[in-house]
Amino acid sequence: MIVTVTPNPSIDRTVTVEQLEVGGINRAISSRLDPGGKGVNVSRALSANGCPTLALVPLGGPDGRLLESLLEEANVEFTVVHLSGITRTNVAVVDPSGTTTKINEQGPVLTTQELSSLRAAVLASAAGGEWLALCGSLPPGAPESWFADIIDAHPARVAIDASGAAFRHAVAAGPDLIKPNLEELEELVGRGLSTLGDVLNAARTVVERGVGMVVVSLGSAGALAVTVEGHWFASALVTAPLSTVGAGDCLLAGLLQALQMGKSPQDALAEGVAWGSAAVTLPGSQVPSPADIAGVTVSTRLPPLTTLLTPNPSQPTRRASTMSSRTATIASSVGLHARPATLFTKRVAAAGIPITVGRADGKTVNAASMLAVMALGAKCGDQVLLTADGANADEILDELVSFLETDHDAQE
Repeated sequence: MIVTVTPNPSIDRTVTVEQLEVGGINRAISSRLDPGGKGVNVSRALSANGCPTLALVPLGGPDGRLLESLLEEANVEFTVVHLSGITRTNVAVVDPSGTTTKINEQGPVLTTQELSSLRAAVLASAAGGEWLALCGSLPPGAPESWFADIIDAHPARVAIDASGAAFRHAVAAGPDLIKPNLEELEELVGRGLSTLGDVLNAARTVVERGVGMVVVSLGSAGALAVTVEGHWFASALVTAPLSTVGAGDCLLAGLLQALQMGKSPQDALAEGVAWGSAAVTLPGSQVPSPADIAGVTVSTRLPPLTTLLTPNPSQPTRRASTMSSRTATIASSVGLHARPATLFTKRVAAAGIPITVGRADGKTVNAASMLAVMALGAKCGDQVLLTADGANADEILDELVSFLETDHDAQE
């Protein structure tokens, strides 16, 4: 069985329009509701193709009950962790060319008790699974290390499909498989990747860090898989795309299903690409059936490594991430309060780039706001996480760490 975890599930509303006019009145041609969230989509695809799966979802409010009904209609086996908050709704607007514009709600804030219940449910549910897939964004209130903590605690095979700081923490924990897209891989390695060779070298670097298998989804260009044993490529031509929503999730579903059956990395990658490509031909986040997948022809020919990866013109130009993080231990006897907080926020403001400071429990604030920083309540001896995004982020964070780890009151 493949167990999926979606910490921040959603109801996915997909609206198709004749033409998307920003600032104008847009009339819908069609609209549909699907149970959403990356792990939910993986389980839906597996279930639709007769593969045993269990979806674990935290749900709350009337929208949470609606999501339960949608999962039941899709014949997906699931376990619910009940929340006091309300499950989010995400909207995708699709034009006739297949270009998708997404509007995602943040999702409910999970309490410490709800996060503890979710973690316990994950470990209990995953005990009997052959693969545990941790997918999507973390809900507000969850620490960035939440996925990594699950990976450390779960002895079986773990796949991760996420992004941002939570993804970086998870990768550092050494999962068995990760499935970044191009932009997520660029962010992970901290540089732009213009060619297929660049992607291959970046994926090899991640494998050397302890990840078992890196599968990079490259949109319409295909997908690349890398392990210590070698690398493989697969692609499929889609002539009439309808929606890309959930296509990467279907790729992961097909990949895990094939690996669970003992197929080689090359065959598993081809299976995943077939599932993902079939999903692109369907409306909304509808998942493919066996017949849909059988109609896809997959090529495993590796293009020249000098092949340029052309950005999707409908998407903003990618920027290699300049984000960096540091941990500091507060040395001031009064904590990050009063005079130390004033001096700290002045240094942050002078840096001229976005910087956040967070506690171990996951609460994060704008480091340039003195009131917000003081409200963290960080005391002497507490550890805080600093994150910056911009030019010279590493140097700036090093200076801030040095400041925080010096007792400025003692110097007076």
